[in-house]
Amino acid sequence: MTEDIPAGFRMNAKGDLIKTTNISRRELDMDEVVDKIHAFGSDLSAQMYRFREYTMRDIALFCDRLITEYGAKPRGKKGNVRLVGYDGCKRVDLSIADVIEIGPEIEAAQALIEECIDQWSANAQINLRSLVKQAFSRDAAGRLSVAQLLNLKRIEIDDDRWRRAQQAIGDALRPAGRAEYVRIYTRPAPTASWEQVPLHLATVKAPDDVPENTPEDSLAMRVRSAVQEARYRGLKQGDIRQIVNDACGRKPKPQEDEA
Repeated sequence: MTEDIPAGFRMNAKGDLIKTTNISRRELDMDEVVDKIHAFGSDLSAQMYRFREYTMRDIALFCDRLITEYGAKPRGKKGNVRLVGYDGCKRVDLSIADVIEIGPEIEAAQALIEECIDQWSANAQINLRSLVKQAFSRDAAGRLSVAQLLNLKRIEIDDDRWRRAQQAIGDALRPAGRAEYVRIYTRPAPTASWEQVPLHLATVKAPDDVPENTPEDSLAMRVRSAVQEARYRGLKQGDIRQIVNDACGRKPKPQEDEA
């Protein structure tokens, strides 16, 4: 679609062609920031995918070699596996978990349980009401918690509607596949506690051998912020150069007199 956009125009979210000169500097600045983050993020996502695929393959091949060594035939799909390095300081866990989906039977379970709670009224315990409320509370994406429903299912009450509600919960919870998780751990010594190496963007941290805020990183951030601010203000090239020099703490070179 971008090939059909004429030079000097941008297409907005509505599909309208807008002259670049008519777009505010703030929006162009934000668009540039988004493009940059997306470019790095897409590369990182591809690297993480390759890491996962290579990791799963390496674990599978190792298990196949191990099984073959004992004269058995490789059995294909691997279950939960834990691999520990020779020094006892590095560990890789492969965990297999069933994915549970919640079917429409849960609506019947909720209706039956609410009938019970309404009829019991004052006789219903406060903690039971709270447990029921938690079990049928949905998150921001509209999903129910399988763990909370299972907690509710463990409660036994001598009431036919409650037993039918428990049956409906059991029918609503059904396997929808399997999920594979790879977690890596490290520790400074074999006697120390394991610490998980974060592979999630929100929890990732700098390596031990790299300071979190190096002078180069701080300088780069200052220069980048200064250039973005200069562009937003519409300054000329010479002014931007001066701002960069100020951010770097450089003094301008004295201009030589013309001969």
